[in-house]
Amino acid sequence: MNAKEGIIYEDPFKTDKPLYDYSIEYDYSHLPENLKEIIHELEEFDKVGDWFSYDMKFPELDIDAKSYWRIGKITEYDYKTLLKKDYILEEISEKIRLLYVALTRAKEKMIIVTSLDSDKIYVTNNEKVIDDLDRMKYKSFKDILNSVYEYIEKYITNVNIPEINDDYKISKNINLDGLINTNETITVEEKEFQTSPLEEKHFSKETSKLITEEEKNNMNFGTEMHYMLENTNLKNPDYTLLSPIEKSILENLLKNDIFKNINNAEIYQEYEFIDDNETSEKTGVIDLMLEYNDHIDIIDYKLKNVADNAYKKQLNGYKEYIKNKTHKQVDTYLYSLLDRTLTKID
Repeated sequence: MNAKEGIIYEDPFKTDKPLYDYSIEYDYSHLPENLKEIIHELEEFDKVGDWFSYDMKFPELDIDAKSYWRIGKITEYDYKTLLKKDYILEEISEKIRLLYVALTRAKEKMIIVTSLDSDKIYVTNNEKVIDDLDRMKYKSFKDILNSVYEYIEKYITNVNIPEINDDYKISKNINLDGLINTNETITVEEKEFQTSPLEEKHFSKETSKLITEEEKNNMNFGTEMHYMLENTNLKNPDYTLLSPIEKSILENLLKNDIFKNINNAEIYQEYEFIDDNETSEKTGVIDLMLEYNDHIDIIDYKLKNVADNAYKKQLNGYKEYIKNKTHKQVDTYLYSLLDRTLTKID
């Protein structure tokens, strides 16, 4: 057997080395005939770039190679070498998923510090989709970003980093001559403090009962409408992006008098806060807060039943917290998504 071992690096996304050594010359003449036939077909698909046929054929190699390995007809090295390309694809796919998860967890801004190279662009088509062949060249998160360089270039800020020399490694000579020698004894007194667990609460209404299918559907509807209202530019809404029911809900909300000066307001959508004191910690999320020079309007979205005292208690909690922080007049409102009505809470 004439082969070079494939190399898997321990931490591929912290090195410029490839995930695997692609320069494998593998003599498969000793393998069972049907494996050789499958490999020959895959090589032909590989040469012409027929990745659809390649992907359709590859599972046969996976199944047959695993069977022969289990009964001892091929070695473990043979098995792993044959499935090497599949391992490469899975490794790259996993890293792309990890990067996607990291990027989508940022609440306000994602800052990535790296040194991108505009000359190393992998994109070979005119679409905003990276080809599978280009993705096969990914060796690091940096390569993924390089492959979409032209789409993220407008967000890139170049920073000059000063060169760091080795002076910081030099040991500092500390002069202890000025210290006063003394035989004075230091007395340490231990103090005991009474502690109690911090109680965690939240302002929103709690429920512990089983819900019906209708209630579940209504809750899903409420979640979707919350998402729409959270992500809509309320000063300049684009109604063409909304469904008829979303458009109706938004139009009925914005026609209320409290929105007539919205262009003068600082808008906070889904404003999350923590109100803590010595004995408890309360968390809350304000659906919409409009801050003006002399007052603040808080609007909370509910499905229906805006007369529920639990909702009023919730908004009063929001009101007290914001009033204490800003020292401004605060007015609170409940907006019914189903009834399209806005109610002021006194």
